[in-house]
Amino acid sequence: MADAQGLVQFLAAVAELARGAAAPSLRPVWERELLEARNPPRPGFAHREYDEVPDTKGTIVPLDEMAHRSFFFGAREVAAIRVPPGAGPPEARHHVEKKRITWPLHLGDACGHFIDYSREPYKVLQQYA
Repeated sequence: MADAQGLVQFLAAVAELARGAAAPSLRPVWERELLEARNPPRPGFAHREYDEVPDTKGTIVPLDEMAHRSFFFGAREVAAIRVPPGAGPPEARHHVEKKRITWPLHLGDACGHFIDYSREPYKVLQQYA
């Protein structure tokens, strides 16, 4: 991870080396030994995202069919699952706005195919209406 000041220092060092300097005039200020793993490891806090999930065979979507991994949403992924204003049947919009129902989406399926992909959640909404 770096910031603008670090980038400027790095580019200045590259320029000095390109001009023939044996070493950069400003030495790096980070302490890389802090990044070395301890033996034995001593985590600073518990990482609950990697805990085993309890057995939930009675849930709507069984957890053993889900992918258990950490991931991050960026602007592109959020835009892919955002419901465009006025999209979908009016009944579905009413149920979503009234009951705050969230639809499970697979990002790969939703990208570019919103109208086709929105039919299945609409059928699910009809079952609970």
